[in-house]
Amino acid sequence: MSNKQSDLFRTKDSLFLTIDIQDAVNKENFFKRIAQKISKMTEIDKKDILQSIKGREELKNTAFYCGLAFPHIILDYPIEPKLIVCKLKNNIKDWQCIDKTMVNTCLILLISKNMTKDNASIKRMTNIFKKFADEKFVSEISKCNSAKEVKEKL
Repeated sequence: MSNKQSDLFRTKDSLFLTIDIQDAVNKENFFKRIAQKISKMTEIDKKDILQSIKGREELKNTAFYCGLAFPHIILDYPIEPKLIVCKLKNNIKDWQCIDKTMVNTCLILLISKNMTKDNASIKRMTNIFKKFADEKFVSEISKCNSAKEVKEKL
């Protein structure tokens, strides 16, 4: 792990990264932009990020409800788990949730394949995702205008 990665993964609240995206218009473009941005933030190879996020999405659509999606990036890298909060300026036209809304907010899991559920960050993520069983909470998150605002509500 490089010094940049080590510093990134040891910040005060090391669970979250936030990203606002202005110009992704389809899912393929969005995944490429995410891979590029995460790679710059972490120095993880963007090809590995892109391959993982696309591979997981091919298994099952991670779009949820009210414009929210929960993509996964699962890597062989020994990294601390991250929850990447991403808000898009526009809906992704070819990524539909179960309620027929189009995705515009993502909570992206970035984890190591070898991570165990006993990890403190994994436990924290589990508690965050349990909140999405509440329709009122989902509605509040879907109305946020920035990744920072989403993070504050989590």
